[in-house]
Amino acid sequence: MRAGRHVQDVEEKGASPVLLVGALLAVIAAVGWLTMGGPLKGEEASAGSCQEPFDVKISVVPALRPALDQALEAISPENTCAQVEVVEESPAATSSSFAKNEGPDLWFADSSVRLSRLATSGVSTALLQESLASSPVGLATGPTAQGPASWRAALTSGRLLLNDPTVDAASALALTSAMAEALEKGSDPVEAQLSMIPQAQKFGARLVDGPVKSVDLADIDVDETQLVPVSEQTFLEARKTNASLTLVSAGTSAPVLDFPLAGAWDSNSTLKEYGQVLADWFTSEDGLRTLDGLGLRGPDLAPLTQASGLGEVTADEPPSEDLVLRTLGGWQVLSVPSSILAVFDASGSMDFPAGGGETRMQLASEAAVTALDLFPRHAKVGMWAFSINQGGNGQDWRQLAPTKRLNEQSQGQSHYDYLRDRIPTLLSITQGGTGLYDTTIDAYRAAVKDYDKNYFNAVILLSDGANDDPGSISLPKLLQELKESADPSRPVRIISVGIGTDADMPSLRRISEATGGQAFLAEDPRDMLDVFAKALLSR
Repeated sequence: MRAGRHVQDVEEKGASPVLLVGALLAVIAAVGWLTMGGPLKGEEASAGSCQEPFDVKISVVPALRPALDQALEAISPENTCAQVEVVEESPAATSSSFAKNEGPDLWFADSSVRLSRLATSGVSTALLQESLASSPVGLATGPTAQGPASWRAALTSGRLLLNDPTVDAASALALTSAMAEALEKGSDPVEAQLSMIPQAQKFGARLVDGPVKSVDLADIDVDETQLVPVSEQTFLEARKTNASLTLVSAGTSAPVLDFPLAGAWDSNSTLKEYGQVLADWFTSEDGLRTLDGLGLRGPDLAPLTQASGLGEVTADEPPSEDLVLRTLGGWQVLSVPSSILAVFDASGSMDFPAGGGETRMQLASEAAVTALDLFPRHAKVGMWAFSINQGGNGQDWRQLAPTKRLNEQSQGQSHYDYLRDRIPTLLSITQGGTGLYDTTIDAYRAAVKDYDKNYFNAVILLSDGANDDPGSISLPKLLQELKESADPSRPVRIISVGIGTDADMPSLRRISEATGGQAFLAEDPRDMLDVFAKALLSR
């Protein structure tokens, strides 16, 4: 309003057009300076001298947003060429944008695990600063609960309550630390992954009805003994409204949110220089003071001065890309509920001895019973057996149990008990040759028909020989029909397990690959359970 009034006064006094034009140009220059910016720090910063303004899109995790706002305000007088757009969003959202090649120029992330996760999926970023801040991860619980001796102990205690580790960095670090401890003690990697089964299944039970909500720390009361992985900063924020919260350690060291600064892989030098200017502010006195006030530590992990958290902390080694892939990949496999149609070869060759005085079928049925116990009660499992004419009237397969949730009812008992009672039937029905191809296409079509969008849907195909049904379709015809029966909106994979050296592994591999699955060989039938576990992890 004042500017408008001033121009009016000049006009009333008969000011010359030259003066008016000059005044207008001055206003335009001033507005341009404010919106377009000036040179980067270190360049001459006289008014209006910015000749090359540039855009900077920044994504920041919520925990760092207040500090970033102060950093931008502090550096803006000397770095005014930058036209900054700040987007506060979840790390999962930013990771997704990078995967789509739509990522920001600069990413103020919460954990280097995010960058490792992107790298393992083939998406590269440029690390500009390893750590802008830090926050050790502990376990939020009630005031009377005791901390576990280690992250491994927390994982196997039955008390751990995880948020989705593919989204929540604190939960991801809790898992990678537990896995690292297991591997340090010489555990087999697959065995270490399988130790996540109880936790993954507990999480999977929550997934059945759709996306899982994060644990609300406001609900933790004085009697709570469950352990929720959280950063120190998250704990301090939650404790402002819940005095019952306690933060305990797991062992003598802790994983740490390291808040790295990353850029797009192809960021130019100007953007990287601007990112470095921001990073330098975080390690300045003002930056460290601001972080401390937000409940965040500096990169050196020195204890907070204004709040009580975990105190002195020894940091765990950051997880490697391989460990992140092994841990989070295994979690995604084990936590997604499974809908499995298990199809067992019941041809006469399954009665051949397999060592130890047992037949192939005896070992297969024992493995089936043990594998059944690996599944949570919300899993869906069905069972077929096949040979030649196993189902009569030219049908090579018979259904021993429909595909249902294990906690549902079948014939007056739980489906789990019904399956356990039906598995021994396999021992009494072995006969004839191997009707592999006709059975495979029928099983695949049945699984597509029974598809459940909240589950991982698969056919587990176990066979010890090659198709020898003279009346069956050919392998090329089978592969063609698998392709024609596929429905992209109802994806089903065939996971094949060859039993013994007589298994037709080349055909099994082609069958599995046609549906996006994999094939595995249990060369010694006594290794069937281990191979079966690896097959489940293959998805």
